[in-house]
Amino acid sequence: MDGSMAPTAVYLCCAFAIAGFFLASQSPLPVGWVFAGLLWAAIAIGGYPCLPRKSQRRIPLRFWLWAAIALYAAGFWFYLRLPTPSATDISRWADQGSGVLVGTISDRPRLQTNGQSFTLTAQTWSPNPAETELRLPPSQGLQGQVAVRLTQAVTGLQPGQTVVLEGELRSLQAPRNPAGFDRQRYLQRQSIFSEFRGQLLKEDNPPLWSLEPVRRRILAAFQQGLGSDQGSALAALSFGNGLARLPGNLPEDFLRCGLAHATAASGFQVALLLGLTLACCRGLSPRWQAAIGTLTLISFLGIAGSSASLLRAFLMGEIQLWALLRQRSPQTLPTLLLVATALLLWQPLWIEDLGFQFSFLATLGLVVSVRPITDRLDWLPPRLAILIAVPLAATLWTLPLQLHAFGTLSPYAIPANVLVTPLLASLGMGGVWAGLLSLIWLPLGSVAAWLLSAPLWLLISLVSTIANLPGATWATGQIALIVVLLCYLSYALLLTWPRLRRRWRSLAVALIAIVLLPGLAQAATQQEILFLNSDGPLAVVRDRGQVGLVCGASDRSLRWDLQPYLEQQGINQLDWVLQLSDRCTVQEQWPIRQIFSSQSLQPGQTIQWPNLKLEWLSRTPNLWQLSWQGEQWLWLFQRGSDRWSSQDLPPLPPQTWLWSASDRLPQGWLQSGQIQGWISSSSAPTGMHTSDTPALQPNGRTRHQAWRWSLRGSLQPAIAQQARPGLL
Repeated sequence: MDGSMAPTAVYLCCAFAIAGFFLASQSPLPVGWVFAGLLWAAIAIGGYPCLPRKSQRRIPLRFWLWAAIALYAAGFWFYLRLPTPSATDISRWADQGSGVLVGTISDRPRLQTNGQSFTLTAQTWSPNPAETELRLPPSQGLQGQVAVRLTQAVTGLQPGQTVVLEGELRSLQAPRNPAGFDRQRYLQRQSIFSEFRGQLLKEDNPPLWSLEPVRRRILAAFQQGLGSDQGSALAALSFGNGLARLPGNLPEDFLRCGLAHATAASGFQVALLLGLTLACCRGLSPRWQAAIGTLTLISFLGIAGSSASLLRAFLMGEIQLWALLRQRSPQTLPTLLLVATALLLWQPLWIEDLGFQFSFLATLGLVVSVRPITDRLDWLPPRLAILIAVPLAATLWTLPLQLHAFGTLSPYAIPANVLVTPLLASLGMGGVWAGLLSLIWLPLGSVAAWLLSAPLWLLISLVSTIANLPGATWATGQIALIVVLLCYLSYALLLTWPRLRRRWRSLAVALIAIVLLPGLAQAATQQEILFLNSDGPLAVVRDRGQVGLVCGASDRSLRWDLQPYLEQQGINQLDWVLQLSDRCTVQEQWPIRQIFSSQSLQPGQTIQWPNLKLEWLSRTPNLWQLSWQGEQWLWLFQRGSDRWSSQDLPPLPPQTWLWSASDRLPQGWLQSGQIQGWISSSSAPTGMHTSDTPALQPNGRTRHQAWRWSLRGSLQPAIAQQARPGLL
């Protein structure tokens, strides 16, 4: 091989290996990669003739074949490194009642709204709550980690500390609703297969050497100078979420503005810190600059945490310092590819870390797209053009992944980034200086933090204002993986094919159509009812683009159960809502055309739509009938504490489906043979507990998961029970 072409082969193999890791993470079964990997490798090889002639001269076919092999091998390495519980893993003792757990805290405890959480490395587990001493014998030989949630927050806990806990050890639960956060998969990719909920009985002395006192000193200085909330905000903006979290509604406001990266310690903070360090050491020799820069980055890594995105930025910073020491100019794109590949070889599951994905793509966008965008903005002043090009490039490269992961779009993301980037830079550098001064003398750090109160107030005000503008977040619906790949393939062609750049407008229109049309087509034909698993009756009725909601759930369920589904489906407006209780405040969160409730209607009144008819049959019990193209549904929303009897019920229509949110259900209904199937949204409807009920009603469904009913008359689980890579 020609020595001058060897780096090209290495960089190409790195790029294909990263793609292989990502594609393998999307394959439902390990055995599926045997065929899916061959298919993707064949597609990659088949795409070689489509390259421009200039690119084919630079990249021989043998390089392309090696890259395809790297893609295939990366997928196999991903599956070989999938975590599985061992025979002595603590999860083997889950779901066996309460007991005492002894272990060592593995990460920094985090405050929650209802307690405190952290990861624990298990040592011993005793089912007998009477044994609470630290000298419990490790006769069980336990291994593995546990996700711990304490019911009450405890101050002073830190990593490396041994604790004794009392409570219940449980298996991880699968997501209960479509588009809900998959906490089970999130923990399993960290080799955590069980969770513990309880209280602290005893704690050992903290370790002698720890960075936790340094973190607490910096945070205390910020909070003394700015107050509790403002100090936490400055700490999060300067050192990321590893030191503190944004208070109140600020996390959601930053997310709605497209500024979630501001508190994720990664390339932005590392670049600012390294640039500031090198500027202060300009008069020193390159050796001293590299040494001080390395020490600074290691210190920042210890304080902010060692997330995948931060490790990537740290390694790229170290390579830049090495290039400075060698008096060479580092090549950013090859460095990015090499560092990302090395990290994924070390821990392949980081490819599923959204922080790592967004950090990598944003950096890639800055490297390859800022200059072309700046050239297009040559009619603007140079500094303003760069200020616009940087967030625009990062947004364009992260947008397909964002739509695939969340199904939402922030229309104000680019203007918001342009406005707040100078503030973020000043607060980031100022916060680091204030943290350094607090280590020297705490009051000095507090004064330095107080000097940042004006830009911090301005930043928070801007973010809150933009987040509350109409349409700050627009649900587009989640796009398929193939659409994501088509988007990034188009980006690559734009960069390598000069002829295509002249037609970038046509390509942009085609990509927008590919992104939006599948969701619009599905919404125009979908006819179903989705019964969500929540703390009250909650169902979404979809009829060819028209969306209705039956709501008797709390605001918490609307936030965590309903909102993710609406965003996934690209639903920004509800056509009608049947409000069953006052605690359902759905009208404050989504635009609604019509709202119906027991206060606005009378029994016997009918609501008519083109294909649907909803009739309120009776107040006691609260009974509704939905007629939908020949199908009949009865909705019973009455609790067992209310007084009603079977005589209060109207005659049962033939071939009816039943949705019950009542603790009581007359056995006569189930035994009549006229009910095709039922769904219970209560924990234990009394009328269903008869020995012959399962035989009479095999289509009964309980509240423990979400269910989907289609107009064809089928009632199926809303979440497909399929094997995933992290569930082996």
